[in-house]
Amino acid sequence: MKQEDFTGITERCFHGEPASCSSACPFGLDIRNFMERARAGRWGLAYKILRNAVVFPQVVCEICSAPCEGECQRAQLGDEPVYVRGVEAAAVRYASERSKAPESYRIPPKKEKIAVIGAGPAGLSCALNLAQKKYPVTVFERNGKIGGSLADHPKAADFAGDFNLQFSSVEAIFRLGEEVKSLRDMEGYDAVYVATGKGGHDFGGPSRQPGGPAVFIGGGVIGEDTMQAIAGGAGISREMEVFFQTGRMGGAIEGESAERKPSAVHYVDHTGEPRAPRVSPADGSAYTADEALAEAGRCMLCDCTACLDACEMLRSYSKWPQKIAVEAYVDIKSNPPFSSRSQSRETYSCSMCGLCASVCPEGIDMGKLFMLSREGRRDSGKYPYAFHEFWLRDMGFAADEAAYAAPPPGRRISGYVFFPGCKLASSGRHGVGRATLAARSMLEEYGAGIVLDCCGAPAFWAGERKICETHTAKLRGIWEDLGNPTFIFACAYCEKVFAKLLPEIRRVSVYELLARTGGPAVAPGRHTQGTAAFETVPTAADASAFAVFDPCAARDNQPMAEAVRLLARRTGADVHELSERNRCCGWGGHMGTANPELRGSVLDRRAALSEKPYLVYCANCEDAFLRKGKECAHILDLVLGDGYPAEDDVNDSATIPHLQEKRSRLLALKRELASLYDTPESGCGVPKFGGQHLVDGEEDMMEKDIDLRIPDDVRTHMDSRLILDDDVKDTVMAAESSGDKFTDSGSGRWLASLTKSNITYWVEYEVDEGGAYDVYNVYSHRMRFEMD
Repeated sequence: MKQEDFTGITERCFHGEPASCSSACPFGLDIRNFMERARAGRWGLAYKILRNAVVFPQVVCEICSAPCEGECQRAQLGDEPVYVRGVEAAAVRYASERSKAPESYRIPPKKEKIAVIGAGPAGLSCALNLAQKKYPVTVFERNGKIGGSLADHPKAADFAGDFNLQFSSVEAIFRLGEEVKSLRDMEGYDAVYVATGKGGHDFGGPSRQPGGPAVFIGGGVIGEDTMQAIAGGAGISREMEVFFQTGRMGGAIEGESAERKPSAVHYVDHTGEPRAPRVSPADGSAYTADEALAEAGRCMLCDCTACLDACEMLRSYSKWPQKIAVEAYVDIKSNPPFSSRSQSRETYSCSMCGLCASVCPEGIDMGKLFMLSREGRRDSGKYPYAFHEFWLRDMGFAADEAAYAAPPPGRRISGYVFFPGCKLASSGRHGVGRATLAARSMLEEYGAGIVLDCCGAPAFWAGERKICETHTAKLRGIWEDLGNPTFIFACAYCEKVFAKLLPEIRRVSVYELLARTGGPAVAPGRHTQGTAAFETVPTAADASAFAVFDPCAARDNQPMAEAVRLLARRTGADVHELSERNRCCGWGGHMGTANPELRGSVLDRRAALSEKPYLVYCANCEDAFLRKGKECAHILDLVLGDGYPAEDDVNDSATIPHLQEKRSRLLALKRELASLYDTPESGCGVPKFGGQHLVDGEEDMMEKDIDLRIPDDVRTHMDSRLILDDDVKDTVMAAESSGDKFTDSGSGRWLASLTKSNITYWVEYEVDEGGAYDVYNVYSHRMRFEMD
């Protein structure tokens, strides 16, 4: 990977670039920075910013035509532009004399001698800039005074004072009343700037004669705007420096030229910004200090902050896209001791929700950058496997033991296949029931086949390209064996992953098809079966009022979102919208394992968007909100709830199932669907991935099973550490069979450890007389312990 691969993603970001008003300024004054100092009353700093840009601040703030005001973005709100000239004049007026004194830099003197012909605004600007950099400069003026056309201005005395002030800290020779009639008079000078008001034509134009000085023209043309003349003179000074360094004329280095090239103009969204009328000076002419402060306060300091404003993750690290891109590349390429891999947690804190790209005016997707970084870390070995280890194991379970595929009974191929995903059944109280009923509905209405599997999101989030490719090839094979059907999705993220990794597969959501057929519907609170146990649907008086929580993955899936709302209204639900739509619940990208504190703050903010219960159509969102204590209901529970059994199945009983129960639910769903699809008529040779007969593998597992008694508080801790019952069983069984365990002298309980992959599990337990194992504590970490 090259640095350009990273920086190329963020190169269009214009955060920090000049505001639109600055792009119109002939000097390129950083008006945003100037106004920020002015509104804080820091007049000295504001004055220095102004002087460094415009050369002669008192002259400029008096006669500038203020093209910047024509680009002021307050016009978007219908306001008058900020009175920039008025605030600039206030900076000149209220900066202390000490602040006004020009800086004198300790720079070695240069050897190249320069002559400036003409002491008008352009010539003075060029001479001052070169003298500040310690070039020996001589200014020739045939008249006896400086300032050119400004010498006849009503405020000529003030302008002369400004010229004298700015030249007070530099050495420059002024030869007033001396006319240069020929460039032959310029022997001994290395460069000459002709600023006579005639475009240099009176001296033959720009040239470089052998043995003679380099001649520069530009600025100071009669009829030219004074601001352009001053800016042009500064540009000529830069061209001369380039010439002295490279021997080339014309400023052809790094884009330098006599005329400042305006930057691209960018406008930002000011939605929500209050209007503010222009402050009028009380005396009708000049601002008081307080009035200038108030007018500077009207400046919106226009800069694009859309991504940080929207994204908690980017805001928590307070970094802009360009900086993140460079750091991400450096961190995967450098090696200790030059790299501490300090960007790892930041890289894996991104939920890959796509919000940044949706709010960025340039469409920059930071998720793409973080994915590139994750893949680079995986390839280079700088890979925090612990962030992903559990989820990759979970994906492996869903793609193997819990996987199943079948066409509709009596057929070898089908036009549709229902893909419920691996989370629909494992969340909520009736996950298995709703997944089974949704599959039955799709089978009856559309003759849909079934595929139980994982979409591959865990491997995708981990940057595991090889696993993704292998899994994608497997899913493609199933699709081809079933006759290239349209996949029906219950999970928006599954559909998003398929769109990225398997774009050739046609896609539709189960909600669109249910809405199209007018499928079963029942109003909330009026279930005829199992109502008392149906805890995911509110039972309060306002139970029919829901705020729809759209998952991040459905941001570009308007048909799915509209279908969900239609289905909800058919049940009699009162549907409300949230102020923020398609925001991440904190589940995606493995944010929770990489940065649990950030994930918690994200979830807190999402749960607080409305006091109403949420209507969700993402099982991950449902699980996140239920664990948070936020009341919510899955749309399929509203639509299919009457079909749920009156009594709960043992594998489908908890509103918030623990991790091991989630796996049990996937196996239970496989049993249910194998019964629904695997009839004698369906024996058409389509591979049932993970084994056609679930009970064979389950019986093998049960033969090795042991009786664990795990208290609720320990199980809650296990869930927070991503520890399964199976991990505890394996640890206990390994200790009991090998004898590698030791006793806690205080309690007399056994302590045992087992390392799987790079995770070490610890279990504190004891065995009762009946052979059951009471578990008192469970822990895991990434260190290995080897026992002699």
